[in-house]
Amino acid sequence: MAIGSVLSLLAPAKLNLFLHVLGRRPDGYHDLQSVFRCISLFDELEIEARATDRRLTLSCNVDLGDLQDNLVLRAAALLQEKSNTRFGAHVILKKRIPVGAGLGGGSSDAAAVLVGLNHLWSLEFSAAELQRFGTELGADIPFFIQGGDAWVTGLGEQIEALRLTESWYVVAYPNVMIPTAKIFSDPDLTRDAEPSTIARFLGSGPADVWRNDLELVAVRRYPEVGQLKNWLSRHGAAKMSGSGSAVFLEVASEEKAQFIESLDAAYREAPLWAYSADEGKKHFELLCSSCHQVAGTGVAIGPDLTAAGSSGSRYFIESMIDPNAVIGQNYQVTEIEQKDGEMIAGLLVSETESSVVIKTLTDTVTVSKLAISDRQLSEHSMMPEGLLDGLNERQRIELIKYLTTL
Repeated sequence: MAIGSVLSLLAPAKLNLFLHVLGRRPDGYHDLQSVFRCISLFDELEIEARATDRRLTLSCNVDLGDLQDNLVLRAAALLQEKSNTRFGAHVILKKRIPVGAGLGGGSSDAAAVLVGLNHLWSLEFSAAELQRFGTELGADIPFFIQGGDAWVTGLGEQIEALRLTESWYVVAYPNVMIPTAKIFSDPDLTRDAEPSTIARFLGSGPADVWRNDLELVAVRRYPEVGQLKNWLSRHGAAKMSGSGSAVFLEVASEEKAQFIESLDAAYREAPLWAYSADEGKKHFELLCSSCHQVAGTGVAIGPDLTAAGSSGSRYFIESMIDPNAVIGQNYQVTEIEQKDGEMIAGLLVSETESSVVIKTLTDTVTVSKLAISDRQLSEHSMMPEGLLDGLNERQRIELIKYLTTL
């Protein structure tokens, strides 16, 4: 080992896409089933090896309490013991993963130290050996040594790699730290889940496949978790990760994740009632009235929004982010290519044996069927993508506020 060797590593957070508690063991621990997924939220570690003494030290950008009980130093000490090395190390830890959030930050940091010091100290332990050492410190550590996505059973040490499709997530933290032991020791915790299977999970089985058995206890003990989940559920099926307190939501795209993040940041600054529906009406008249009517005002190309308020804010947010996600049957765009090469796209108004009538954004056109060379339904809405790019977060919420009052 070279004196002063330094290694920089990223330690990822994880999400529990579901978590079932199958039962309690005689030793007090629990048998679990879960799917772990690493996400692009990282702690940063810089590990410097010491060649002249065996001291192990740690510095961090946040208060971690008693450092001697921290998993980072315990992992380093365990590796010293297993290898009987004469080397030491100093670890600089920059925490970005919230503590006590159910995202596995501490276990991931410990796994990174085992992997990093194994390299810096030239120990040549295999990944399987490092995983076995990790189980002495925490059940999640073996997973983080492997990384990626995995079907996890037992205490968390039995790992089967999965290859899941890429997804985007919004992860929210209520600024509450939850001790894992407090959730697992709660007498109201349900501990009799039926075992599931990988095939059932990959086949998008019943909703209980995605359940987190720890959530009810966490929400009862920490109401902030339930409040945050309900808030995020405006945009989809939010869930709690691990023993909490973080909640997350899978979304279709990075754009949608960023859109929700920006809206939620604005919601935090003030509740919806604090935004002006009158200002939102101005945005509607500028951007939306050329295709939508409200109470007879506007152009009737897209759906009439006179009574749209009952749909709720989530409907409008989804439509703004991806106007092509859900297109009503009466609003599918018909694309016509004429024999002279001219293209016409719009809503089908009527059709006879000899002609079709198409309503475009600017006109209503009658086309002879004899002039048509190709005709098909488009997968795209007539609502332009990026229509709201010119509005800031506050203006977007004002528009949503107006629409929800209709």
